[in-house]
Amino acid sequence: MILLYFIHPIPLQGLNVDLGHHLLFGKIMIAGQKILDTNLVSYTHSDFHFVNSQWLSQVVIYLWHNLFGFNGLIVLSSFLFLTAFLLIFLYSAKENFNSSLLVSVFYIQLIIDRTEVKPEIFSWLFMSVFLLILYKFRKSYTKLIFILIPLQILWINFHIFYFVGNVLLLLFLIEEFTIRHDIKSEKFKTLLVVNLFSGLGLLINPWFFRGAAYPLYVLNDYGYKVIENLNFFTAFSLHRDITFYYYIFCLIVLWIGILKYRKKLSVVNIMLSAFFTFMSLYAVRNIPMFVFGTFISMTGIVRNAVGSFSKKSMQIIFFTALLTVIPAIRWNFEVHGFGFGVIDAAQESVDFIKNNHLTGPIYNNYNIGNYLEYRIYPWQQVFVDGNPEEYPGEFFSKIYYPMEQSFTNFTSVSDKYNFNLVYYDHVNQATDANPVLSGLMASPHWKLIYLNNRIVIFIKNIPKNKIVIDNFEISQDSLVINSSYLSDKNTLRDLSNLFRVFGWYQKMYDMDMEYLKYDPENCVALRHVVAVMKSQGHPLQKEYSQKFISRCSPSVPGPSQKVPQ
Repeated sequence: MILLYFIHPIPLQGLNVDLGHHLLFGKIMIAGQKILDTNLVSYTHSDFHFVNSQWLSQVVIYLWHNLFGFNGLIVLSSFLFLTAFLLIFLYSAKENFNSSLLVSVFYIQLIIDRTEVKPEIFSWLFMSVFLLILYKFRKSYTKLIFILIPLQILWINFHIFYFVGNVLLLLFLIEEFTIRHDIKSEKFKTLLVVNLFSGLGLLINPWFFRGAAYPLYVLNDYGYKVIENLNFFTAFSLHRDITFYYYIFCLIVLWIGILKYRKKLSVVNIMLSAFFTFMSLYAVRNIPMFVFGTFISMTGIVRNAVGSFSKKSMQIIFFTALLTVIPAIRWNFEVHGFGFGVIDAAQESVDFIKNNHLTGPIYNNYNIGNYLEYRIYPWQQVFVDGNPEEYPGEFFSKIYYPMEQSFTNFTSVSDKYNFNLVYYDHVNQATDANPVLSGLMASPHWKLIYLNNRIVIFIKNIPKNKIVIDNFEISQDSLVINSSYLSDKNTLRDLSNLFRVFGWYQKMYDMDMEYLKYDPENCVALRHVVAVMKSQGHPLQKEYSQKFISRCSPSVPGPSQKVPQ
């Protein structure tokens, strides 16, 4: 089941897709033979110093890609997670295989949103090794415990989640003391030594004390609101992801089980459950951390709950559980697909810039920054990328957010940086009135020269760009829709939203009519279609109005930017 989720084509562009950034930084570090700690790929803050807590992951990811390509990265990511999960699973399965298998069915669902190639995948392997060795040491003394010291040094240079290793060591030390109340016991003294030297090992990073303390202050000046950093309750209110429902179910079962079987559970299992519950509620990006940190505890709870069940009863429970996760598997295939390869919907747009020798300064929105820098650096730099820790917080609060919310502010910033090109990822950015896109389209100072299902490119209307504008300027009448877009429901939705923001209502109408072939009862599309039909006196106006009235509530939200009535 893990492989079903991890083996899927790699998307190179999109919100929270960081792979291009990691590949580029790895390449720069290998070429320059030094650790990168300034944001030199962005012209807005090239000299801004930051803690690159995942520098070693970036080097490994780049070198692996260099040897085995993108498909090799899919295999690497799948292998690392599978290994990390199996280490915990096999340890638990020694106690009760059926319980471990049942817990796995649900716990695997909690990671389906985090299956991209990211440095955090190394953290899951480190975490599993730490847990496995600590649990083994808890049962009987083993010198393997000392391996955790060099592993902790590696971990701090691979990923910011390194602090989890220190927490695990501390919790097992606390439990050892509560059980024996003897600070002179060999196991306690060994754990204390490993704790101390692992703590000192945190200083072995390029930033010394600053790097060791990084998790404590990284979000203090984090200017961009990233959904993965939101607490669970806020994220759930904004986005009812299928993963969140499985998480709620697992969380409820876990804590009901702890309350019921607390006398049968070890102190460390309860402490681990409390810590990783807190971490997963604190930020949704930590939900996979909950998976590894509470798996053994949950297995113990399930073992106590179903211990007296017959083999046949367990088979029924297991197959019932499998049936409940079919929607998640189906959703994963719809969103991520299955198999190898790369999804690069923005490649042609960058090729367009390169082939026509278009130069910046380029303004790009946040969503596409990681991809764009991967494709154009060092030839050109980006305005912003998807790594807020590499920019001062006030850059987002005083520059990026204001200019995205007002075209007047955009124009002021454009004058400051002298933008010549605007490269904009419009997916999910045109669901409401977008001041930048609508302003650019209405402004005589900018001309649209490229448009596809993902990217729009505007160029400044100045004499040096006249030839490009004459050759490539796009209007509503001149635009020809790629026939392949008409077979993709999501693309039709995105283009409809974009055309509405542009004020291209006929094109919006065309996209919505195609969309209704896939989803005939979509109320927003029906509302758009009816509005345009009314403005045109269309003969099918009454028919579609009846469809809207019969199937949709009058309160169905429509576009904030009015469609002609």
